[in-house]
Amino acid sequence: MPTLWGHVQQFMKENPQHVAEGNAMNFLSDNGGSNYNRCHFWSNYEIADMDFWRGPAYTAYFDYLERTGGFYYERWGDAPVHSIAAALFAKKE
Repeated sequence: MPTLWGHVQQFMKENPQHVAEGNAMNFLSDNGGSNYNRCHFWSNYEIADMDFWRGPAYTAYFDYLERTGGFYYERWGDAPVHSIAAALFAKKE
């Protein structure tokens, strides 16, 4: 995942309206977002609110990441991509 976090940072810069106030950035980064600490949920089983995954923030994020080619060239998996999205686009509560 060498370039994933850089692309996430660029997405946040270009789309600040999607980043939730009171998010869980501290779960993802130990230094306020400069680096990704690689924390993510790793499971072959998920229970999710599909409204979140079909919503405008996740759709824009996924489309942005897809255009970078990282899913193909770096084999980004669903665990870090989903975890980053949940931490940034949903309130921490």
